[in-house]
Amino acid sequence: MKRANSYLHGGAVPSLLAALALAAAGCTAPVDDITDPETEEEETPSNNNSQSANNPQSTVGGDGNTFDHMDDLTPGGGKSNEEIMAQRDQEGPLEVRTRLHSCAKLPVVTLGNVLQDFGVDLNANAPNGQPASAGQLYRDGLRTLGVEDYNAMLAEGVIWRSSGATKTLDIFVQAAPTIIQNIASTQHCGVEMFDANDACNPDAVTCLIGRPATQQHISNCSKAVRDATSVDKGKIIAVAAVLSAAHSCE
Repeated sequence: MKRANSYLHGGAVPSLLAALALAAAGCTAPVDDITDPETEEEETPSNNNSQSANNPQSTVGGDGNTFDHMDDLTPGGGKSNEEIMAQRDQEGPLEVRTRLHSCAKLPVVTLGNVLQDFGVDLNANAPNGQPASAGQLYRDGLRTLGVEDYNAMLAEGVIWRSSGATKTLDIFVQAAPTIIQNIASTQHCGVEMFDANDACNPDAVTCLIGRPATQQHISNCSKAVRDATSVDKGKIIAVAAVLSAAHSCE
């Protein structure tokens, strides 16, 4: 123990103190080409991200860093009041405008239900050499009618396309003879389509369109029968036209 004490007092302590002093001087002396860590941290992206997170205004777009577009991106956006009023006058009264802008495509399943409710067999096929039946047109035209395709991640269309509207009219034309024959025996109608003078029955037209028929409905329906090359063809055209107009917002 005495030797250890004499060793510490003899020369080890002064040497240790000198080494510590030299190390302290080396840590505090400036060295060239070494950037201050605090300055370097301020320039790093991570520090900028933290500053942006703490300052919500730093991510707000302005005229200098975003595209300055109109608030309304719809087709009518940016029009003056006079232009809007002129467009409203051209479109017609409110009742007509509302129907034009709110009309959606008849869902494919609903179309099938309408046909079946009027006695149309969707599984029936036309004889060989004859035009396709309403059921065949319906089954073979599902894609044209806008049916959904979940394998392709496509939902059913909700807007009328010219091809789908044309296909729907074709189906109604082929279904018309069956509808005329069966409408009197259907539960929701129960009346003949035409009277003894081959004029359209108002109650039957009401059943076809799903709302009270007006005199204009009856006149147009009966006129289609009179103007055709034959009464039978006229009846088919009348029924198909009434159904097509009722279910396509015409």
